[in-house]
Amino acid sequence: MDHSYVDIEKAKQDNMIKGSRNYFGFYVHQKMPYPGDMTSDWMTLSSAYIISSANDMGKYLQWYISDSHPEILSKENRQRMFSETVNAADNYKYGFGWGVVSSEGRELYLHGGNVENYTTYMIIVPEKKIGIIALTNSCDFFVADGYTVSIPMNTAYEIINWDTNDISENDYMYKHLMYDLIKLILTAACSLPVWRYKKWRNKNNNKILSGIFIAVIHIIVPTLLLTVFSITMDRPLFVVRRFAPDVFITQCICTVCLYGTGLLKIINLIKKNKELKAK
Repeated sequence: MDHSYVDIEKAKQDNMIKGSRNYFGFYVHQKMPYPGDMTSDWMTLSSAYIISSANDMGKYLQWYISDSHPEILSKENRQRMFSETVNAADNYKYGFGWGVVSSEGRELYLHGGNVENYTTYMIIVPEKKIGIIALTNSCDFFVADGYTVSIPMNTAYEIINWDTNDISENDYMYKHLMYDLIKLILTAACSLPVWRYKKWRNKNNNKILSGIFIAVIHIIVPTLLLTVFSITMDRPLFVVRRFAPDVFITQCICTVCLYGTGLLKIINLIKKNKELKAK
C-alpha cells in the first residue's frame, strides 16, 4: 500500500484530492482540521482519518480474502475478526471492526465511515472472495452518504442474488429539496416573532400569558433545537457543525431569532411593569 497515509501533508504531496462538505444540496471544497492539529476530537486516528486510494484499499481487501502475509496476521486470526461477534441488530453482528450481515445462510462483511469531507464504505463477499470499495471526496450526512453505502451494497447483493435497493434517477434531488424545505419552513417560523415584535410590543399584553408564551416559544423551543441531535442521535452540537453545516446554520438562525426576540420581550415586560408601578 504505497498511497496510504496518517499524515495529511504527505498525502497532499501525493496529490490527495480535495474534500467537500454539503450546504443545502451544494458541495463546497473545504479543508477541515486533521486529528494531529485538533485539541478536541470527535474521531481520531486510527478510528478515522486514514487516507488511502482505491488501488491501495483493493490490496487491503485482497489481503483479507487471501492467505498472503501471515506474518502480519494469520488467516485463522483474520477469520476471528468476523466470527467472534456480538449481536448488534436483526441479522447484523459486529466483530473486530467489521459488521457481519447474514441471510439465507450467506454472509457479507462490511465496514464504513465518514469524516467531515470524505466518505467510504467497503464490503467483502467471502463465498466469492470478492472485495468492493466505494470512496467519495464528500460528506453529505443525511442524503448522499447513504448512496455511498448503497452502491457497494447493491453490487454485493447482485453477486449473491439478494434483492437490491434501487435508487431512482431524481432521488438525490427530491430528498435534498425535502430537507431544504423543512429547513426553510423552520427558519421562517422562527423568524416570525422578529417581524411581529413591534406589533407585540405595542399591545397591552397579559403578564402571565406573555410569561408562559415566552418560556415555551423563546426558551424551551430554541433549547430543544440546539439539543435535538444530542438527544436523538447522541451527537454533540460541534459534531453537527462539522458534519452537517447547513443544519447547524439553520439551528443558529432559528435559536438567535427566538432567544433574541424573547430577551427583548422580557425587557419590554419589565419596563412596562416598572412604568405601571411608577403610576
